[in-house]
Amino acid sequence: MDMNSYFASCEQHLQPHLRGRPVAVTPVVVESGCCIAANYAAKKQGVRVGHSVAEARSICPNIAVVKSRPDEYVRIHHKLVELTEQCMHVEKVWSIDEWECPLTGRWREPERAIALAREIKERIAAFSPVLRCSIGIAPNQWLAKVATDMRKPDGLLLLREEDLPGALYEMKLRDICGIGKRMERRLNAYGIHTVEQLCALPREHMRIIWGGVFGERFYLQLRGHELPPVETKRCQIGHSRVLPPALRNRDGVRAAAFRLLQRAAVRLRSEGFLASRLLFQVRFFDEAPWDESLSIPPTRDTPALIEALRVLWERCPRKFSRPSYCATILCELTPFRDCTASLFEKDERRRDALAAALDGLSRRFGQRSVFFGCAMGAVEDGPPRIAFSRVPDLDVES
Repeated sequence: MDMNSYFASCEQHLQPHLRGRPVAVTPVVVESGCCIAANYAAKKQGVRVGHSVAEARSICPNIAVVKSRPDEYVRIHHKLVELTEQCMHVEKVWSIDEWECPLTGRWREPERAIALAREIKERIAAFSPVLRCSIGIAPNQWLAKVATDMRKPDGLLLLREEDLPGALYEMKLRDICGIGKRMERRLNAYGIHTVEQLCALPREHMRIIWGGVFGERFYLQLRGHELPPVETKRCQIGHSRVLPPALRNRDGVRAAAFRLLQRAAVRLRSEGFLASRLLFQVRFFDEAPWDESLSIPPTRDTPALIEALRVLWERCPRKFSRPSYCATILCELTPFRDCTASLFEKDERRRDALAAALDGLSRRFGQRSVFFGCAMGAVEDGPPRIAFSRVPDLDVES
């Protein structure tokens, strides 16, 4: 299941006066702000994700530009998953607008599967007249995802094993899940320009093009094989934000960076990790981006991380103008349970107890109730960031 134009549709659900209008969502409603989502009415007129607000308005003068409200999108996500669960089990949530459900037993019969998909669509339509989803049904999860992209918006497509891979020939290479710009260029270099040519490649040739086993996985998935998932390791936790006009200066970047770091530290503890490297990034409207990282002893202690960011801040260019974005990212993560206790265990326990107390206050009274002073100036204007690839825990991040 893949929700269509999710963030923009959520705003139309929450604000009925926006229904029937082109809508774009941006973190900061200023002319230089970036459109992070657009509904289909806006897309039909040429508005694309990544356009500035000014560009969107020049392309589509009657567009409604609204500020993002991530907490609301998370709450609606949970409601949609609940509605799906009333029909069938949600096996895995892939992102805030996408999840998968396994078909078992008699539900694997095509007619029953389609009826089940239609029932889910009906439940969502009864909940909201503007929230729509595309549903793909296929022999494996990867092809089901591809099927949702083949029929948008509000689509329903069944891919049968006997129809593969021919049923995919109508797609472009970039439409295939997992083929981006770089992979498309690599395929073109091998003389592959269509999905039909891709599907005609022998298994060993795909391995060569992909440079390893992922090429074989691609070959098998195209033909309907269900493969075990590739084990992945959590490698970073971070926060970033597009800066509003009030923070587009040196003091504003500094305050925003320390605020983002404190939020990332809360997530680091809640997810049970220690970090061994801190990455700090700043982007500008008129200059090349800047970033630098620092190795640190494994920690989840906010004051220790703040000291590390102070070091990186001193390395940041002294003179810059028009900053547009900053990010603090905790890297080289290690599960806390796998770490050896420090020789200074007593002090470590005290720091953990203090962090737990502060985190408890934040959960009870909100993230703005208690914070370190280095974030002063960026707290009131620090809404949760839109999460595209995960579903934020509102108890931790709101």
